[in-house]
Amino acid sequence: MRWFIGGVLSRRYQQSTHDKQARDKNEIARWIQNGDADLPDWLAEAYISNIRNADPDGAIGKLFRALLNRRGLLDPLTGRPVGVGAQKMPSAKHHIFPSRWVQNLTGWEKGVDSANLALNIMYVEATTNGRWLNLDPRDQIEDCIKTVGSERMAKDRYRQHGIMDSAFEILRKPKKTKQDFYDFITERESFFAGELEMWGFRRPTAEIDDDELDDDDR
Repeated sequence: MRWFIGGVLSRRYQQSTHDKQARDKNEIARWIQNGDADLPDWLAEAYISNIRNADPDGAIGKLFRALLNRRGLLDPLTGRPVGVGAQKMPSAKHHIFPSRWVQNLTGWEKGVDSANLALNIMYVEATTNGRWLNLDPRDQIEDCIKTVGSERMAKDRYRQHGIMDSAFEILRKPKKTKQDFYDFITERESFFAGELEMWGFRRPTAEIDDDELDDDDR
């Protein structure tokens, strides 16, 4: 898993893929055999960067979905397994702050602000996605509480999706502004950074400028 994550964070296989794979098959064998004494330099130097503005369908967005998928996700309403894999319900990538709905937020600037961020995505059943398509996140939560029968259980369902209590409370605010959206994104960013740190990766002291990234990294 660390190799997989490091390959994404370092954008290892975007160029000269075949040559790198040929070298890496030997390096990974040595690493498995000898441990971190033979940790490849590129993997040791991989770090968490530029995850805030990642596209849901870019490399980072797919990494986030893989990390969530490992958590054994349940649909917030039905309680059935969602995500990718056998015995899971057909699932949709749900924008927690719906893309159309955010345009009504105070301060939102169309063409400048975007809800289509990997940090604004959760897995739900297709029926739940349709039901919540243009709902205020507060109404989504109230729907969940009513359906599952308690606030505690609703919070548990949301935590599975990397929406911890502080982020949950932002979603419950009755009158939201653009700043609430970005506060939520900050909370979600902290969650995923924590997940990546558990695999041995860290944030750099200074972020790389976005201009240095290829489109697929965003």
